[in-house]
Amino acid sequence: MISIEAQSTFLSPYSPNFNSIENYWSKIKENVPTQEYPNPIGINQAIGLVLGEDITG
Repeated sequence: MISIEAQSTFLSPYSPNFNSIENYWSKIKENVPTQEYPNPIGINQAIGLVLGEDITG
């Protein structure tokens, strides 16, 4: 048996309030129409309109 030195670190429970991407996903899920988009640019434009940002790159 091999012995190794390890340390444990306390991690707080998951909270969407601490993760800013959760706010974006919430807005996207509520406001982007559920439809088929012909290409990635179409969905990027729809998401950009919801977020008020140009994410098409």
